[in-house]
This record gives sequence, structure tokens and C-alpha cells, in this order.
Amino acid sequence: MGRWLRNKWHLDNLIAIGGMASVYAATHRNGNRAALKVLHTLFLRNEQARRRFLREGYAANSVGHRNAVHVLDDDITEEGDVYLVMELLDGESLESRLERLGQLPRWRCSR
Repeated sequence: MGRWLRNKWHLDNLIAIGGMASVYAATHRNGNRAALKVLHTLFLRNEQARRRFLREGYAANSVGHRNAVHVLDDDITEEGDVYLVMELLDGESLESRLERLGQLPRWRCSR
């Protein structure tokens, strides 16, 4: 945290750490806020992992549903870090919700 990516995005605080990437709340130099998902250093030299990570952003946008996060941009820093810029959403994680409420009710998809 406290780091700048491409002199555009300031990493404000860590939101979550996953298997392939970490997600940060970030502020653009113009004041806009977003979530930045940064691929873990371990995967940077793996071209297949880098492609899969970037493809995740394109796939998320192809869903076109209001409940799917919108990916705004992707980029690679001068140091080779790969990241996705996503809308920053307020709320809680599924894990937190399950801890708070227990099992979620079943629902059926209507066709």
C-alpha cells in the first residue's frame, strides 16, 4: 500500500488476497476511486497465467449483468506487474455474509 502504479493509481488499502491476485482500493490521480486487482509476483513470468488473468477481465465484461463487476481497464506497469481496474463496490464479501447469516436460502432460477 502507498505504492503508485504507472504514476496513475495510488494503492490505498488492501481489500482481499486470493490465489492469483490481491485486490486493493485505489485512487486515480484525478480523484476517481476503483478496485485494482494485481496479479501476484509469483505468476508474472508465467505467460499463460498472465493471459488467463487478463482474459478474466474480458470475460467479466461479457457477462453484462448488473450483479457482475465491471472491468474498466487493464495495464502492465514498468516493472511488469499486471493489473485490472474494476469498479469499486461497497458491501461485504460472501464469506463475511455467510459468517454473519449462516447458510443462504436456496433460490430457483426462473426461465
